[in-house]
Amino acid sequence: MAHAPDVNAKDYRAWYGLGQAYELLDMPMYAIEYYNQATALRFVDNVACYDLAKALDPTIVECGQR
Repeated sequence: MAHAPDVNAKDYRAWYGLGQAYELLDMPMYAIEYYNQATALRFVDNVACYDLAKALDPTIVECGQR
């Protein structure tokens, strides 16, 4: 079975999905790597940029939370 980026390395959604998976697994260094790839391919994606920032600085809170 191919890994998501092996199918289409220029599809930011594959990299973003890997970032989300590693964030859920509490592996922020991998999440940061994959979020970086996603934002490099599509910087205008605000959600990917926010998730990258959140992975880099865990003190960032979700919108609406205190």
